[in-house]
Amino acid sequence: MVELGKQDAVIVTGGDTGMNELIVRPEIQSVADIRGKTLVVDAPNTAYALLAKKVLRNAGLIDGRDYVLKPVGGTPQRLEAMEKSSDNAAAMLNPPFSFAAKDKGMKSLGARSISSGLIRRGARSSCAPGRGRTRRCSSATIAAYIESVRMTMDPANRSQVVSLIATRLKQDAKVAERTYQA
Repeated sequence: MVELGKQDAVIVTGGDTGMNELIVRPEIQSVADIRGKTLVVDAPNTAYALLAKKVLRNAGLIDGRDYVLKPVGGTPQRLEAMEKSSDNAAAMLNPPFSFAAKDKGMKSLGARSISSGLIRRGARSSCAPGRGRTRRCSSATIAAYIESVRMTMDPANRSQVVSLIATRLKQDAKVAERTYQA
């Protein structure tokens, strides 16, 4: 918002586990196998990309030298890119897409413990309304965010939330259920 939209932003954050995993194509056996291939990201300077690059750097792989970074868009687009081309070897994904990827034969090289450990102190859930909008409705925005989390976490709403995950994110019902459980 700041760089592209030339707007100030106020960031309201909350913590969760992040649930990010470095998901790789079936033929990839280790992080070293990503050498010479492509890491698909949403954009080069976002949390998903920075986290994936950190995991790879910790394993000795350097962006631009050992692998190519390819911006393709959001999480569904990253999974689709990996399905379509064997060159698109890896991406940082979270549920439900990480579950869907594993159901399609892909696997995790960076389980939650790896990615969560790298960003333990960072914010993982957030909303970032523009400053002008925040001045007009900050209480309503924050209240809506909090209420949405409460609604999602209330076991009484389980079936509704699972249904929303399945329909809105176009996921199999089993993937939606596993996402809710996680």
